[in-house]
This record gives sequence, structure tokens and C-alpha cells, in this order.
Amino acid sequence: MNTQLISKKMRLFIILGLAIILLAASATWVMAQTEGVINACMIPNDGTIRIVSDPAECKKNETLLSWSIMGPKGDKGDPGEQGLMGAQGEQGPQGEAGLQGPIGLTGLQGLQGEAGPQGPIGLTGPQGLQGEVGPQGPIGLTGLQGPQGEVGLQGPIGLTGPQGPQGEVGPQGPIGLTGPQGPQGDSGLPGPAGPQGAFGPAGPAGPQGEPGPAGPAGPAGLQGEQGIQGLVGPQGEPGPAGPALASLDGLQGIPCQVGLPGEGVTVLSYDAVTGNAVIRCNPTTQYTLTIEKIGGSLSTITSVPTGIDCGSTCSFSFVYGTEINLNYTPGFGDIFVGWGGACSGRWSCQVVMDSDKAVTATFSVAHTIHLNLVFETAGDPPQTARGTIVVNAAQQCYTSSCYYVFGEGQNMFFYPENEYGSHFVGWGGICAGSTSGNCSFIIDDTYPMEIEVIAYFDLND
Repeated sequence: MNTQLISKKMRLFIILGLAIILLAASATWVMAQTEGVINACMIPNDGTIRIVSDPAECKKNETLLSWSIMGPKGDKGDPGEQGLMGAQGEQGPQGEAGLQGPIGLTGLQGLQGEAGPQGPIGLTGPQGLQGEVGPQGPIGLTGLQGPQGEVGLQGPIGLTGPQGPQGEVGPQGPIGLTGPQGPQGDSGLPGPAGPQGAFGPAGPAGPQGEPGPAGPAGPAGLQGEQGIQGLVGPQGEPGPAGPALASLDGLQGIPCQVGLPGEGVTVLSYDAVTGNAVIRCNPTTQYTLTIEKIGGSLSTITSVPTGIDCGSTCSFSFVYGTEINLNYTPGFGDIFVGWGGACSGRWSCQVVMDSDKAVTATFSVAHTIHLNLVFETAGDPPQTARGTIVVNAAQQCYTSSCYYVFGEGQNMFFYPENEYGSHFVGWGGICAGSTSGNCSFIIDDTYPMEIEVIAYFDLND
């Protein structure tokens, strides 16, 4: 990290130094001089250069630069050996505060806030009409065991059992009588060959054969050691003077940070109040942001700054370093599920374009959950049962009617909480028949757009 910072500072000083030498060579640029020497003060933090007539005019946070306006540029001499990298300098003092920027544009309207808390329980209403006959009560307890019955009649004879295991082997019998002589056998195989005879005398030598083909080349020998480096040659004669820079404006549009992610061209600007000139590198490299919209045919994704309008335009190229804010707008009957790719979660999405980026936005069909709580009212004076249903371990309903909106694929889970003097009786609606005390299901395209869940609470006896 420190090496990269030093490298960037070195490139900045080299560019500024070349610009100063070119400015000094111009015959038409008139500035304050003292005995053929030009003095300037530079702010290291932003590269601002200020020409002065006296070196004492430089401030504490500025660096003095001095150079001669005379002398032609010589030919480039043979390169010397590279010196060791110097240690990193100490951090300079903080520069003066810049002028206040213009007021920014009005921001987009924020997202709609969450629903407020549920209101207090209303007053007890008048006693309702007598309800229908309640469901059948539970099965009674098991009766006591009766006396033992009399002994039954003898049963029929059982079936034949399986065959028993095989007995042990008996003793060996006596040796039998000798049999008659068998027929004569076939002839045996031939015996092995005798030893080889002695060699005869050598015959006369034959004529010499033609030379055989050349064998393959042997492996290459080891590389010799590197020779001693030669002496540095003498410096060449000075070359002719380079072309003069007619104006500081000639530094506009020069390539900068070549080969880096922020590659661009220089931009020259002047401060009308102080007269200072500032040179900056304006990036021109662009990267592409691609949006994949899943579901929600009428839903849209837009960007700030403009460029993405998906719906129609789901891919756009932005300049390096641009910060993009993505916003979603669900279409009619849709609900936003969440971000994927370069963003996550369900709320804001910001990406910085330092490379190509891809973001996924998922929408689903919206289903409304209508939760009805039915409370028994009885007694004189009348008393009303109370209770609460917890939805997905996060939301609570304790009034007669509550509404929630969820998308397809959402796992729904409801469980009751009794209040003093009341108890939960059972479920109705989509949860009718649930016997575990809780109710759960996963919303899919087979469910209606409005799903009704009913919970019954009664008074204790």
C-alpha cells in the first residue's frame, strides 16, 4: 500500500516537473524572474502551482520549486544503475479548506415508512346472539379393566414340525479286494537334446560395410556464469533544445494514469479568485452495470445517476469510480423480494463502478394474509376472551382483524398466545384441521390472492 502511494506521488512530481520545464522554455511566457531563476510554490496534496518572485512567499503547506530558464536540453545519456528506493517522507500538514461547493440537487423521495403500531383494544361490545352448538367434546377416559375370563377349550393338534438336522457321518468301511491289472500305458515323451558341438575355425573377414547414420545430438551444456557488468559509458553530447510550450493550456488533454483502472486525460482549470491553475486526471475508462430482473413484469429498476431503466434498459456503462444508487418500483400486484449479485438484502443498493458489475432484483406475486381472531363473549356481566397470534415470530395480532402482504415462496408460521382467563380453541380458514396447535404453510401459485386465517379463543370455565 505504501509503495503504491509513493509511486503515485513520484509520477505526479515527474509530470509537474516536465510541465514546469516546458513552461520555462516558452519565449512568450513572461513571469517574475530573479537572475535567470524561476520560483514557484506547489501544494503537494492537489498539485496546485503558484509562480512567485521571492521564495519566501511560499506557505508552510507549500513546496518551493526553482529552475533556470536557460540551457538547451541534451541527448539522453546511457542509463545508470537504478538507485535504491528512498524511504517514505513524513506526511505534510493539512491544506487549507476549499471553497464551499454549490448546493446539491434535491434528492429523490424516500421509501414509504413502515406501518405504525396497532391501536389500543376497543371497548367491550354488547352481548351477541347465542352461538351455534359447539363441536363434539373429546373422547372420555378409558374404563377399568374387567375380571379375567374362564379357561378356554383345548385347541386342535398342531401341524407337523420341520425335519430334524442330519445325523453324524458313520465309521469307514473295510478295504476292498485288489482289482485286475490295467492295460499298458502309452510311450513316454522324447528325452532332452544333447550338448552343442564345438565352434569351427573362423572364416575370412568380409568387406567393410557402409557408415551408419549419424546419432542424435547430445544434450546442451550448462549455461556459463554471467560476466561482470561493464563500466558506464561517458555522457553524450547535449542535444538540441526541445519544442517550447506556448501556453499552460497545452497541458490540457494529455493521457494520464495509463494502464491503471482510473486511466484518463488531464483537465486544466483556473481559479478566478486566486489565479491558481489546477491539473487533474479525469477518468475515461467505463465499466458496465447489468441488471437481471426476476419476476414482476410491470416492476421497474432505475438508477441515480440516470442510465438504468429496467423495464427497457437493463444494462448501461458508467465512468470509473461512479457510485450508483438503484431503486425499485413494484408493479401492480407485485412485491419486491430482495437484491442479489453485487447487492443483498431488501432495502438500498449502492455499487461503485471500479469493474463490470451485475445485480439481480427479484419480484413476486403479492398475496394478502387476512387474519381473523374470533373471541367468545359470555357471562353476566358479559366477559370477552382475549388472545394473540404471532406471525412468523416477528409480528403480533391481538384484534379481530389484521392484514399482511407476502410474496410466493414465503414460509408462513402462526402460533397462539393465551391471555389470563382465556384459552386458544382452534384454527379455521386455510388452517382448518391443524391439530398441532400451530399453523404453517408455504405460499405458492395455488393459493388465492387473499388468504384467510381464522383463530378461535374462548373464556376459561
